[in-house]
This record gives sequence, structure tokens and C-alpha cells, in this order.
Amino acid sequence: MEIKHRDGVARYGFLKIDEKRIEIPNIIFVPTSKLKIPKGAVIVERLKPEEGEKFLQIQPLGDSITNVWMSGSANFHIPIADPIPASFEEAPPVCYGKWCVVYGKEEGEIEVPSKKGCIFTLANAPVLFPKSKIFLRNILKLREKIGYGSFVHLPAVASPSNLALLVYMGVDLVDTIYITIAARNGYMLFPEGSYHLEEVEENLCSCPACVEKEGMERVVWHNYYSLLQEMERIRLAIRRGRLRELVEQRILAEPHLTEKYRIMHLEHYRFVERRFPVTRQRILVASSRDSIDYPEVRRFRERVIERYEKPKFARIALFLPCSSKKPYSISKSHTILKKVISSTRCSGIIHEIVVTSPLGIVPRELEIVYPAIKYDIPVTGKWYGEEKEMIRNVLKEYLRKNKYDIFISHLPGEINEVLREVCSELTETCVDHPLSKESLNNLRDELEKVAENYERVESVNKYLEVMRKVASFQFGFAVAEDLVRDGCRAEGNYPSLKLMDGANLLASLSRERGLLSLTLEGGKVLEKARVYTVDVEGVKSKGSVFASDVVRADDNIRVGDDVAVLSEGKLYAVGIARMNGEEMKELERGEAVRIRHHV
Repeated sequence: MEIKHRDGVARYGFLKIDEKRIEIPNIIFVPTSKLKIPKGAVIVERLKPEEGEKFLQIQPLGDSITNVWMSGSANFHIPIADPIPASFEEAPPVCYGKWCVVYGKEEGEIEVPSKKGCIFTLANAPVLFPKSKIFLRNILKLREKIGYGSFVHLPAVASPSNLALLVYMGVDLVDTIYITIAARNGYMLFPEGSYHLEEVEENLCSCPACVEKEGMERVVWHNYYSLLQEMERIRLAIRRGRLRELVEQRILAEPHLTEKYRIMHLEHYRFVERRFPVTRQRILVASSRDSIDYPEVRRFRERVIERYEKPKFARIALFLPCSSKKPYSISKSHTILKKVISSTRCSGIIHEIVVTSPLGIVPRELEIVYPAIKYDIPVTGKWYGEEKEMIRNVLKEYLRKNKYDIFISHLPGEINEVLREVCSELTETCVDHPLSKESLNNLRDELEKVAENYERVESVNKYLEVMRKVASFQFGFAVAEDLVRDGCRAEGNYPSLKLMDGANLLASLSRERGLLSLTLEGGKVLEKARVYTVDVEGVKSKGSVFASDVVRADDNIRVGDDVAVLSEGKLYAVGIARMNGEEMKELERGEAVRIRHHV
């Protein structure tokens, strides 16, 4: 097995069986009297194999199926769906060589054999699937127990409308059983839902089946082509990092799919978060109100609470609106606001905090960090109930350890109601629009007024403060204190900055990554703290560290993290994690770390 791309829990790669290379995720084709084996089918299952035949055949694309039955040494067997209810206690796992059959339970305490590199079939998946909480418990517990080096097969469940969600949950293999049953009942399946044959107009679909076939044969083959095409879209979405966007389009077709999607984020956050990268090149699209619970969004809010402390000089909390351009400070609106702020006597003690959905609050120093640097939201001027509750909760937690003397809001609209509940004696300066002449004058006058109570603070190196806060957000307080130490300075033009210690470059910051990129000198801090480190044995690679080389990796490592590579206990290289820490330890193939600098 080799994984080429990851998108959250979903994976795209290749599985090698008997020298045949198979794309993952994939569809197991189950032939019937009206659904003969097509040339495009790669994995084929026979529900009733003929005497002497193996249960599974692997078929290269475009080849005939002659002499492609698997050899007896592989001993693979695809079990058919078994409708054992989750409440049934006596359903032990069964293994057929490298193929294992397991059964889900009510509480998700699924029994899994300790087998590595196997394909696991959740045999009673059709019974579990309608019960969203039970299904999620079992499918995610199965994935967690079998680890990253094995595969999940879900029989008799997949349809064009739910396939994206199943893959998003970590399912690697599905089959054509459900779509065949639907066809026999006269239903034509589409990604947006199903229609009975009698409802479908003649020219609605232009797939090969609808063009060339008639009657029941047309329905069966249409469903197959629809599922196959959806799988191609899913693979492309994983490779482009856009699977969640596709999932959110599909789950609108059926409420129970939305139910499963939300339960996955709400009740299984810790499982999902480990598999989401800390930074990515694509903009985070937050069009859905579910974006509040996206794993990377929730992680951002948690780190603001757990890994961030306001600058020591800050006495006045100034709440500002977000901007469409990122980082906020280079936008037209924030440029105007910063001119007003810097013109006052108290600019040195003002702490700017952006209030935004779905992130909550973004201290100015963290505007460069993903996803604050790359997200897009629909702007209506209205705040929904769940957004207000989220802002209220994150602000309460933030203010428990970050104390201010004065709170000023330059935010328009109803969100000030939430701020007033949390902040004592909130002053509001915005009238209608933050950039109106009256609003800007109000802000200037209020800042000048409060400045009378404070001695003038000399200008501080805010860019060095940015480096310190990003380091803390990225690695934790201890590493930040050691990395951004006394005597360091920040150089460059924001947002592209360099952290210097004398003539030594420790790290650089850029808007592309939104995180610190360490040099070998900066990597010594991780080596000393023994955090975000990957241990390899006897490897002196200059380009990549592969999973087969890893003997230990920090469990806190996420895809996209900067890490220090230690060889024989000493710093050898620094680079970017291409797997999370758990995956590095479990897998035997694939790139674990892409090296940036080495000794």
C-alpha cells in the first residue's frame, strides 16, 4: 500500500495485490444477470463462485478477464453483507487470509483481530447505516483499531449520493450491491438523490446506459455508471484537497447524511483532528454553517485559548471586523483603521482582536496563521445563533487568562450584544459602518480619551511579537520562549519575516504557509525540547524521510508541521511532515518528512 494524497480521514493511493496495482478508494464490482463484468471493473466479486474459482479477481483496466483469478497464495475472500444486528453479542471476527470480517456493536466496541495490512469488512454495515450514532462509532472505531496500514470495506451500502461521505469517513472499498438492489426496485440513482424510472424523462441522463440500453438493463447500468463517475470525482477531490466541499454538496440530498456528517465532527473531533493538516495551500471555503465545527477551525480556536497569551504591553482590547483580503492588516479597511489607531497616544498599549466566523477571535499577531490567512465566508451582516454562541464561549475562555483594563468595540450590528455579555463596560464606536466618517471619528476620540489614563508607551517591535506568538501557537509556550529569545530581531517586510539571532537565521514566516519554517539552527530548539521530532535510524537522506525509516515520531505531529529529524539521537535535518506522527510509525511506505535543510 502507498498513500499519495490525504484529505482529512480520506486517502488516495494504491493497493498492490498479486502484482496488480489498484487505485484506492475503489468499487468492488458484483456481476449479476443484467450487470455483466465490464472492461473497466478492476476488482470483481462473485456472490456465488463456480466450483474451483477463487472469490476475488483483480482485473487490469482494459484487459480481458481471462486468467486473472487470484492465486491461491493470496487467499482473499470478499464476504457478502451479513444483517446481524448491532445488539447481537455472539458475532466474532473471521479471517480469510488477508481479508477479515468484523461486526459492529451498539457501543462501537468492535472486535478486531490484530492483523496488519489487511482488508476489513464491516459485514453488518447495512444494518448499522440507518442508525447514525452507532454507525459512526463503529466505522471510526474500526479505522482507529486497524490503523493506517489496513483498509476498510463497507458492503451493500454505497450509492452515488452517499459515496463521498463514506470516503470522507475513511472507507476505502465499497461495492455495487446496493445500487443493483435499487435498480431492481426501479430506482435510478444520481449524486443528488434517486428517482423512480417512471419519473425520469428520456433525455435527463446521457451516460452510456441511458443512450444505448432500455428497460431494466438501462436502470442497472445507469446506476453503475453513476457510482463509477462519482468515484472519479471523489478521487479528484482528494487529490485537490476539496473532498469536504463535495461532501457538503451531496449531503443536502438526504437529512440522515447531514446527520452523520455533523456527528462525525461534533462527537469524534479528536479522531478527525489528528488527520487534518495544520496548513494547506487552498483557501478554506466556509460557506456552510457547519464550518464552525470543521476540525482545523476548532483546532485554531483551541490553540488561541491554550497556546496564546496577549502581549505584555496590551491594556486596551480593541475588537475589529474581519476583511475579505487576507491578512487583514494589508486590506484597505484595516489600513484605514490602523492609521487612526497609530495616530493616537495610546497606540502602544492597544491590542487589536478581529472577531469573525467561523474562527471566533483572531489576535492581530495570529492573522498570518492558517486558517486565518486563507478562508472565505459569505457576508450577510447577520449573525446566526450558533455563531453568537461560539463567539461568546471562545471569548469567555480567552478572557479568563488574558486581562485588559478597557474594552472597545468597532464592530457593527448585533454581535456587540454578545461582547457586552462577556466584556465589562464595553464602549462601542461604530455607527452603521466601521469606515464611516462618524465611526472613525468616534474611534479616534475614544482612544485619545483613554490615553489620558496611561503614560505614553514607546513603540515596540510588533513583528518580533508576531514571531513569538506564531511560534507559541505552532509549537507551544516552551519552544516559543527558547526560539524567540532575548537578543533576537525580526527582519523583512510583513508578512514575510525572518527571525534572526545575530547572524544566524532561526526561522522564516511567510503568507504561503502561515507558519514558521525552521532552519537547522531553529531545529535545535525542537531537538532540545524533544517535541515535534522524528527519530530515524541510520538514514542520511537528503530529500525525504520515508515511513520505513522512522523508529519514533511525536504523536502531536500533524501533516504540514515543521519537524526536526533526529538520527542516532542528534539533529540531522528539519522539514515538513507529510504524515501525522501516528501514521509515520505505522506505515512502511510513503514520504514521512520532506527535508528542507540537513547537516
